[in-house]
Amino acid sequence: MLLGLACALGAVAPGAPAQPLLSVALRWDNDILAVRGEGAPPDYDYTQGLQLAVELAPMPVGGGGRRGYRFALGQRIYTPRRDAAQPIPGERPYAGWLYGLAQVRQSRGSREYELEAEAGVTGPPALGEPVQNGIHRLVGSQRQVGWAHQLAFEPAFVLRGRVRRPLERRSVVLQPYAEAGLGTLWSGVAAGAGVRAGAGDGTHGLYASAALRQEWVAHNLFLDGNTFRASVRAERREWVTELRGAVGGQHGHWALEYEAVLRTAEYAAQPKPHLYGALSLRWRR
Repeated sequence: MLLGLACALGAVAPGAPAQPLLSVALRWDNDILAVRGEGAPPDYDYTQGLQLAVELAPMPVGGGGRRGYRFALGQRIYTPRRDAAQPIPGERPYAGWLYGLAQVRQSRGSREYELEAEAGVTGPPALGEPVQNGIHRLVGSQRQVGWAHQLAFEPAFVLRGRVRRPLERRSVVLQPYAEAGLGTLWSGVAAGAGVRAGAGDGTHGLYASAALRQEWVAHNLFLDGNTFRASVRAERREWVTELRGAVGGQHGHWALEYEAVLRTAEYAAQPKPHLYGALSLRWRR
């Protein structure tokens, strides 16, 4: 899957395989990592994600720009707020997503452009049930019984285009952007901005970042259900806002980051925003 995506982008931009490796990153998302008060941790909505990504060093291209590539493999797991042997009306479907991702980034003047292809599968081949219930068995949690009515097997994809205009002043970087996506996985448009500030010498130091994103969602496979067959579905909300905040540190080639993510309700029966956390470990040349 990932090899096919890489070859597709390589055909568009010859020479990509010759570019040296820039970084390798492992990211773990889980709602148990969310900063919260008292009570049991959540275990629903976007509940678990794991991604391994590699990035190739950007190389000069015509017109004074630079072009780089990023490739990733990952899995995401979505579950309803209430587990049951039979679907509960209004709740989102159980879904696993096993995917590959390929991205080309190019700078031109003061702007940066990204073209991204993500493709994968839902259903039992996505391994959502064995991963979640396997972890539950290890930690002594209750087994989720609703996986019997998860989204069925379906190949899906999305193509995303994104444009950024970074603005840098001393150690602070502001990155406004606009994005559009089209595919059987997700379709919509989004806009937002991120800000990052740090202290250090480039190889050792600390940093913090924050970001705001607003989405208009025309289609979301994980809420609208299977494309070509009957499945569990939830009433999707069109407007979703996302807030992110992160802190991290770098020591030599290694960097460790913690990020908190808050997303407003994505479907009608969701009573409140969903919060999850993420840990990222990155090696950079």
